[in-house]
Amino acid sequence: MTVVATVLATAAAIAAGPARATPDDTPSAGSARPSLVRPIDPQQWRNPDDMTWADYRAVPGTRWADPDVKPTQRTFKGALVLLDYRDEEFTVSRPAGSTLFGNPQASASDIPRARLPRFYQDFLNIPGPLNNGHTINEYWMEDSGGRIGVDLTAFGVYRMPGKSYQYGVEDSMNPGACPAGTPATRTSGPTARPPGWPMSAPTRRTRSTSSSTSRPDRTSRPPGRSSAR
Repeated sequence: MTVVATVLATAAAIAAGPARATPDDTPSAGSARPSLVRPIDPQQWRNPDDMTWADYRAVPGTRWADPDVKPTQRTFKGALVLLDYRDEEFTVSRPAGSTLFGNPQASASDIPRARLPRFYQDFLNIPGPLNNGHTINEYWMEDSGGRIGVDLTAFGVYRMPGKSYQYGVEDSMNPGACPAGTPATRTSGPTARPPGWPMSAPTRRTRSTSSSTSRPDRTSRPPGRSSAR
């Protein structure tokens, strides 16, 4: 094995040619050589930071955002559990532009707390102007080639007994970051279950922001990147 490795290393060094030290602003003498391996496809790409919805291209011949198009194998039923805190409500329930970063947007603001479950359920399940006609079911259908879909049912909103900064922080993480005398290692699982949810379900420390959702672990084991199962 040593002999083979030495031969390969020697061959690589010969192919690369002698090393040259050049200033940072001076192109290497070998940089003008044509590449030994050229891509066979046209190099037309766009940085995702610069992309808009106008750049989206559906898979040809598919209508996976259409709710009438069913997966060929299975539809996962997902629980969308909404939580908020004593000191922090959902951002979309606030007036437009009222937060430090200028959120929420006018298109989704002043939504009453009682309407939030239906708002997020429809936002993720039903194509419309707010989600630019794209759904979580479409995402799963596209990833699985039309075999697996997702349908979410929302629960909540459930008020957590602690404050927002008390969740999702381990004892050894950011010591001293919470206000003095305030425990910062609460868990969401035991206190955030809907009525009838088994108390024996495993839990983990989670943190929910005011514009997202959290859920007990039993709904976080899908074969993919969604909270459905």
